[in-house]
Amino acid sequence: MFKGLTKATPPTFFFHAAADQRVPMANSIQPFQALCALGVPAALHVYESGAHGFGLRAPEGSSASHWPEHFLTWAKAGGHLG
Repeated sequence: MFKGLTKATPPTFFFHAAADQRVPMANSIQPFQALCALGVPAALHVYESGAHGFGLRAPEGSSASHWPEHFLTWAKAGGHLG
């Protein structure tokens, strides 16, 4: 289990680029799995492209450029937006 993750952890949306050469996908996959085991709402999206640190500026045309839409869909469906 990851330190600091509890049943009180807020709903969490993970996104990661498979092409990220700095941070392994396990850094997103493992906490996602831990939250699921705790029953905490969580989503994980792994995009083929996007490299490291794309955040809000994912290159247009990369698969990661759609993460904000995916987040909003998840957040609305789960009632996670105030």
